[in-house]
Amino acid sequence: MNESPTVHFKRALLEILAQAQRDGAADVVMGPVAGGGIVYRYLGYSSPPTPSLDWPAVASELAGLAGIRAAPFPKEGIVYVAYSGVRLRWQLKMTSHDQECVLHNLASDPV
Repeated sequence: MNESPTVHFKRALLEILAQAQRDGAADVVMGPVAGGGIVYRYLGYSSPPTPSLDWPAVASELAGLAGIRAAPFPKEGIVYVAYSGVRLRWQLKMTSHDQECVLHNLASDPV
């Protein structure tokens, strides 16, 4: 059974954040690639272009995870969710819908 595109985007994003957190990344920078897809980088790691992840949908899903989908730009919110045995807590900053965004790892900060 195929999963919906929204579930696919959400799962992919949560996996990226979970791996970055496990790797001890302080920040993840994620953005669009010319011609479609996304790239992300953290701690000296830079992903190859991921054409299966459409940037507008990814940006929308990130904003949804942080509860700021309807907020005006610039947007700022917190992604706070358990995923794959990890408690994810990332501060999301988005300046516009078509530019890269920055996620700052808050996992070690007190709640």
